[in-house]
Amino acid sequence: MTVGAKLYAHVRERGLGFAAGEVGFKLACDPDAVRAPDACFVAADRVALAGIPTGYWPGPPDLAIEVVSPNDRRSELEAKALQWLDAGTRAVVFA
Repeated sequence: MTVGAKLYAHVRERGLGFAAGEVGFKLACDPDAVRAPDACFVAADRVALAGIPTGYWPGPPDLAIEVVSPNDRRSELEAKALQWLDAGTRAVVFA
């Protein structure tokens, strides 16, 4: 929560866009692929184009932050990062 709270405060104070924790992003259809990073950011220009959805966010965030747990395997983290990046996320950060 600390990472998400700091990101949210930074984005809100500067009017940079949308930041939150655990928002579902629909990355693909047929079959549907929905992921929810621990914290995320979507730039203001993208928010202005589509608004903030009531359901899953269509497409990827600009920034996905994932909190690493002690039991997470490196191969799983790499796969998660590649899925975000392949979907169009600009940056993935592991904290």
